[in-house]
Amino acid sequence: MLPKLLDFKLYYMKSSYKKIIENALFRLYKPLCIRIEKYRAYKLWKDGIRQCDELNEKLKVRVYLFWDASHSCWAPLTYEPNKLHYPSIRELLRLGKMKGTNIPANVQQAADKCYYYTGSKNGAKNISENPALKLTKLKNWIAYYLLNVSVPMQKCRSYLLQQHR
Repeated sequence: MLPKLLDFKLYYMKSSYKKIIENALFRLYKPLCIRIEKYRAYKLWKDGIRQCDELNEKLKVRVYLFWDASHSCWAPLTYEPNKLHYPSIRELLRLGKMKGTNIPANVQQAADKCYYYTGSKNGAKNISENPALKLTKLKNWIAYYLLNVSVPMQKCRSYLLQQHR
């Protein structure tokens, strides 16, 4: 009887120490993970801005930056069909390739729902002229990235859910 009781106590002590060590390591890992993933989101956003600016140089029309969740990449789009046949929101809607419930119905909605937009030759303003709006778009992108795109953050959330069960 005594050896079984000692074995149980040793097992219980080992598992409790293991949990304590895991929790301590997670408390160190989570803030570091958040900082790294925010930096990755920022770099990815900068890459999308670069793509928009390059497309704006070619087309001289306003370009909106959307995230394509099915392909996990940026989708710089114009609203109206253009001369060089780059993807436009109206063309994709007409062809039935843009699906979902959050589709912009006009130019103002496209500007509200995108993560960045450029100016145009017709005088439409660039988002860079309004730093507060640019900052809110960046914050929206980082929040979306941390919630839906980042695999390490998904693992952190699953670990937290496991702990509270």
